[in-house]
Amino acid sequence: MPQYPKTPAKAKHDLCRLKQELPVLFSLKEMKAFFQQHPKTTDLVKIASVYSYLDAPEPPLSRTLVVAAYIHWQNEEFEGPLPCTLAVAVPPFATPLHEQNAHAFRQFLKESSKYSYALLLPDKYQRWGLLRLSNNDDHSNDSVVSLHVLTSWSQLEPKALKQETTTTTTTELWQPPTPDVEYDAYNNATTTNLWQPPTENDEPEAFPTITTATTTDTTNTRKRPREDAQQSLETTLNQRDTTFHQDASAAAADAFYSKLDRTLQHRWQSQIYHMRNYNGWVKAMQIQHFYASFGKKAARILDLACGKGGDLTKWTLGRIQNYVGMDVARGSLQDAAKRARNLRPQLPRCTFSCADLGANVPGRYKQTRNGPQLESLLTWSLHREASSLSSEPVFTFQKGGGIGLDDAFDVVSIQFAIHYMMSSEKRAKRFFRTVSQLLTKGGKLLVTTMDARVVVDHLMQTGCDFHAIRDEDDPVTIRLGDGLCQIQFAVPVLRRLFATDHESEESNNANINQNWFGLEYSFTLLDGNSNDAKADAVNLPEWLSPLPALEALAESVGLELESVHNFHEFYEQNHEKSACQSSLYTMNVLNRNGSISATEWEISRLYCALQFVKVKDYVDNEIDEDDDGETVPHGLDESQEGV
Repeated sequence: MPQYPKTPAKAKHDLCRLKQELPVLFSLKEMKAFFQQHPKTTDLVKIASVYSYLDAPEPPLSRTLVVAAYIHWQNEEFEGPLPCTLAVAVPPFATPLHEQNAHAFRQFLKESSKYSYALLLPDKYQRWGLLRLSNNDDHSNDSVVSLHVLTSWSQLEPKALKQETTTTTTTELWQPPTPDVEYDAYNNATTTNLWQPPTENDEPEAFPTITTATTTDTTNTRKRPREDAQQSLETTLNQRDTTFHQDASAAAADAFYSKLDRTLQHRWQSQIYHMRNYNGWVKAMQIQHFYASFGKKAARILDLACGKGGDLTKWTLGRIQNYVGMDVARGSLQDAAKRARNLRPQLPRCTFSCADLGANVPGRYKQTRNGPQLESLLTWSLHREASSLSSEPVFTFQKGGGIGLDDAFDVVSIQFAIHYMMSSEKRAKRFFRTVSQLLTKGGKLLVTTMDARVVVDHLMQTGCDFHAIRDEDDPVTIRLGDGLCQIQFAVPVLRRLFATDHESEESNNANINQNWFGLEYSFTLLDGNSNDAKADAVNLPEWLSPLPALEALAESVGLELESVHNFHEFYEQNHEKSACQSSLYTMNVLNRNGSISATEWEISRLYCALQFVKVKDYVDNEIDEDDDGETVPHGLDESQEGV
């Protein structure tokens, strides 16, 4: 039996069985036949209450798990997914009622121990399960069992049979590349089912390319127009003032992403085209999982770092009550507004606002030394303009950034951008406090970001003693994907990253280490050929997001980490689901060989997907102070403080 889990339970389930005598099945063929004729009955007998944990699949397991048959196999070796854990409450957490429940659970295991597995009926996602009942007569822990959650009969084929068939047939499912199999995206021979360049209707890429166009900087003051003044986003962009965002990293991101050009001509020529689309696939699966667990209700969505609105089409696959997109890049928001106009029937309420979530607080009062402040943010609303309007979207300063004081959201998404919040402890805390205020209890926070665990692993493989390096001007560089991706750290940053416990700086919060913040690195991802002016897909300073930091920050504001999967693990968790597998093709994730180059696959391992849930209410009473000691709401000049 597996070890009793050390993490908190994720969900509670009723383990039941059909009331009639359960049949015993001896082969995969008998299992298939049983599913074709199993009775659709609600006549159940409850066995016990059990709990699932963080290793449970997404979407979550059903509330009721129904045992319908026993399985007795001579050969139990099959290549199914990794099992998840089910357990009953035991001391010191168990009450007398829990003890009765645990006794019933153990009695079921004892009576069923002569069988290999119990077969569970399919849930609404057509996932069925095999509950392991025996494990070489090891009954050292009879309060916990393993559950294999399955979606395909092929997962139960014996290993020997699967190895034999793979030598003579070709599987339809894409398999990730191995280091021994490389694909040349430019010189490979033509095969059947040729890959085609993307069309205008394809999903937008995760990493855009850069134009060589330059912008003219003009001198500006810090003054901002009053709330009722009409000012177009184009005018604001032409001004290019450096104080629109007070944080330097937000200002740099504004300037960088506002100049991006996602022309179709250069998208399919990219050396990382399929990796971009794979990143988009991960985001699409996150959204699909959210909708699957949310039900048929219309969702309230807050899309942070929304960019040019590339994920809008993914969100519109479900029902939307309210969509709000926010980004630091004013130029990107103008493109997002144009994209939203084309999706007007699916967007009954849609707003875009310019905000730096490491500093600004949309839709809520920000506690300052001058008292509560409701910030005015540059905002555009689809539902407030005429449907026939085709001119440039006009952004104006609106209090709350188009979010009302009573507005709340069922899901908050921040894709490939949370690292900008980690430049300082102050910015990171501000971000999580704002998210918790805007997220309804039970709501989800969806995140994709650099996987700090993988980055540290690559740094360890360099073999460097970072504390012994004398030349601090010589940075340490990680090169991946034949040089397409480079991550560069300054030596002082690495010394903080690998600081021992006695060297670590403690924060005011006992659970937060100050060495988790400000771990800056330079990230370069080449898009085209090295001689191409558009070569850099990304070339900006970023900051590591250590998982302990994200988890501690979330916990401090009433959020709980539900799951974290590296992008390679995410694929293993999802690729055999029919909808997920088909979207690998429809989103142009796979190249003409039905795979992804080993170069792109190696780079994709740098990322991870996380999901948080809000488990308790949070009230923000902390006071925000600017570095100069004065608080100036974004979008207001000094004379408008307190308005």
